[in-house]
Amino acid sequence: MTTEAASRTPAGEAGFRLLAEHLPNLILLAFDAELLIWAATGAALRARGWTPGHFVGRTVPEVGRPADAAITDAYCRAALRGECRRLATSGKTDPSRLWTHNYVPLPDERGAVIGGMVIARDVTDERRAERQLLASRRQLAEAQRIAQIGSWEWDLASDELTISDEMGRIIGLPPGSRLQMRPGVVQFVHPADVERVTAQLERAHTDPTPFAFEHRIVGTDGTVRTVLVRGEGVVDEAGRVVRSSGPTRTSPPAAMPTPSGAGCSAGSTRPRRARTAGWPPTCTTGTSRAWPRSDSSWSRPACGWGAAARPRSTSFSGRSPTTCRPR
Repeated sequence: MTTEAASRTPAGEAGFRLLAEHLPNLILLAFDAELLIWAATGAALRARGWTPGHFVGRTVPEVGRPADAAITDAYCRAALRGECRRLATSGKTDPSRLWTHNYVPLPDERGAVIGGMVIARDVTDERRAERQLLASRRQLAEAQRIAQIGSWEWDLASDELTISDEMGRIIGLPPGSRLQMRPGVVQFVHPADVERVTAQLERAHTDPTPFAFEHRIVGTDGTVRTVLVRGEGVVDEAGRVVRSSGPTRTSPPAAMPTPSGAGCSAGSTRPRRARTAGWPPTCTTGTSRAWPRSDSSWSRPACGWGAAARPRSTSFSGRSPTTCRPR
């Protein structure tokens, strides 16, 4: 910034210029009624190897992307009328960078608008972090949905209970729902368990140690489920419990019984009835036949591929068995 430009800087602008100098992703441009830039500063300017000379004496639309020239001109003139505008765009020299341009009025010490400012901010890293955060949240929500595990956080001062989308599905509430803990207990906890759950909540007000207990809930559709609740308190500098959070999961369904008597299961695991009575369906790799040995005694064939798994050709009731292989 030149000495002449500094003399034109309104009162209070020095503080903003100092802020621009210390924020690593900010460029500040000041322009007059003809849209000519008369000052340029900011840490992001120097970080990219630019100097005020790259900007001073040129118009604002000229230093931006050619594709943005028309809208930049309109937004600068809006700032001269005392209005504020905002533009999100990509970089001129590096299109992979994302920038936000805020066009604001520049008043003098009497409050009269004498020009405008462009506050250009590189938000590339910020947007990338936001996308990563959103992706992590989606992955967490999907993992909770698959595992049927919800999460919650309870603010003890306001009694506000924030729940995850899966926790909402467990009790029948839409995504993004918020509720108060005490009314929520009355509404969703099984009446026979309300007293026990209430006692646990009272304990959580003063005891931050981890806890776990089961109780029943009644969903909005009337479905009764048993859930396992785990939680832990968070204390402030004075040692007071300020919030509590943890996961909640529904009880897993009973395990399905494993069928007995099944043989090798490289193919179907469900034995089918043999085509010839008396042939035990022991191999289920694609055929339900069991191969007899040459001495006519029953034996279970090897389950595998290759010559070692092939039975010898032995006639049985006029049949020649085939190789045990998947279809």
